[in-house]
Parts: sequence; structure tokens; C-alpha cells
Amino acid sequence: MRERPYMRLAIVLFGALIVMLGVGHALTARAEHIHISADHIYLALMAVAPIGLLLLFLLGELFPSKKMNYGLSVAFAVIFVGAFVGARTQIGVSENDFAGAMITHHSHAVTRCGNASLKNPRLIAFCERMTARNHAEIAELEQILDKP
Repeated sequence: MRERPYMRLAIVLFGALIVMLGVGHALTARAEHIHISADHIYLALMAVAPIGLLLLFLLGELFPSKKMNYGLSVAFAVIFVGAFVGARTQIGVSENDFAGAMITHHSHAVTRCGNASLKNPRLIAFCERMTARNHAEIAELEQILDKP
């Protein structure tokens, strides 16, 4: 593990980024509701950057260069802040990205309501209304994506 530790760190973090993108779409109701957007990439980067810091901090003995560790720590902090600002301001999120992200978001809500074991009649009624609204909104967003 001591050979090329920084390359291994990069591979681990890239793998974590891919996993985060996958996990972020795990609750979609249907596969066609999965749309990777700039917003999803921002969120995945916001998760992976702190993981990079944690790995450097907790496994410091595996990463011998203090100069490289400092540089990577700064880079991870900049990536986190940049991704946070990007997600909050929606910089770089195109209209298609936005519509796709909203389809995924509404699909998550449908999945949650469809799978929840609810007993409260008000929550059941809420989920029925919300599921119908979300299906309608998904259909509208899909039309927007098909015919901008």
C-alpha cells in the first residue's frame, strides 16, 4: 500500500465519487428517472472532498509527503466550498440539468411515499395527493426535456 499512495488515494476517491452518484439515484422510482446533472455532481463532490480530508488525517502514516498532504488538504477544502457554492447558486446547471434533477427529486418522493408503512390517515392522504402531483410533474418535466 505504501507504493504510489497518492495514486491509490485518487483511485479510491474517484471510486467514492462514482458510488456517491449511484447512491444519490438509488431511490428513484424508475430507471428512466435517473438523470445525472451538474447538481448531482456538486453533491457527490461535497461528500467526497471531506472523505479525502479524513483519509489524509486518519491514515496520515500512509502519505509521507507533508507538502503534498497540505496541498491536497487545501484542494479538498476548495473542492468542497466550490461544490457547495455551485449547488447553492446552481452555477453551471443548465435547464436540462435542472429538469433532470427535478425528475429524480420527484421520483425519490414517489418511492418514499410508495414504500412507507403509514398508519396515520392524514399522512396516507398526503402521500396519495403528493404521488399524483409528482407523477404529473415528472410527466411535464419529461415533455420539457423532449421538446425544449
